[in-house]
Amino acid sequence: MNTIIALTLLVTLIKVVEQFILFYRFKKRIMVITDWELSEFYSEVLGDNHRLTIVKSEQSLAFTMGIRSPSIVLSTALIDLLEDEELKAVIEHERFHQNNRDPFLIFILQIIAQSLWFIPLTKWCYENYKIICEILADEYAIKHTGSQLGLGSALLKLIRHHITNKTVPMTVPFSGESINYRLQQLVEPKRDIPVKIKPVTIFISIYALLLFIGMMFIALA
Repeated sequence: MNTIIALTLLVTLIKVVEQFILFYRFKKRIMVITDWELSEFYSEVLGDNHRLTIVKSEQSLAFTMGIRSPSIVLSTALIDLLEDEELKAVIEHERFHQNNRDPFLIFILQIIAQSLWFIPLTKWCYENYKIICEILADEYAIKHTGSQLGLGSALLKLIRHHITNKTVPMTVPFSGESINYRLQQLVEPKRDIPVKIKPVTIFISIYALLLFIGMMFIALA
């Protein structure tokens, strides 16, 4: 039992360190390609208090990154691709992630899912939280822009440009894995959010968790 606990803690530590190293390298890369003049211009125009970063890239990128003070990152290609209303909708979407500190929450859920891999419910929570927070961010964007058109048009343009997102630590990308659910939600706002869970997943998770806790108590006794 001590071996299992030690192994779980070791895996957690390794994953945390690994994610921080990857994030540090990614952040350095972002700093190198940042267009500081454009970043300052858009931050002032949009009132983002210099927490909006514009990077020079041929890829259409939009994501929120960071833990303590999340910042919104947009690429010059995305700005060139989108109309003003579409760009505003994307920024409002990312502003929700920024205010809600979603990069940190997703990071924590990812670490838990990877460390407690033997409890299926942890992976379910991680995957479904990403879907839910994207849909909530879309609702926030629609509310603050007053229309679904800008957001829907931006999503369709990104799909037409075949945007693919690689997994980057401590970030929440605009065009992530949940894009199909988001389009369905835009077409049918009253549609149920797809967060169903199989009873067997709950049963296995509870059984594994109780077994793990019981073994811990026995080891400590």
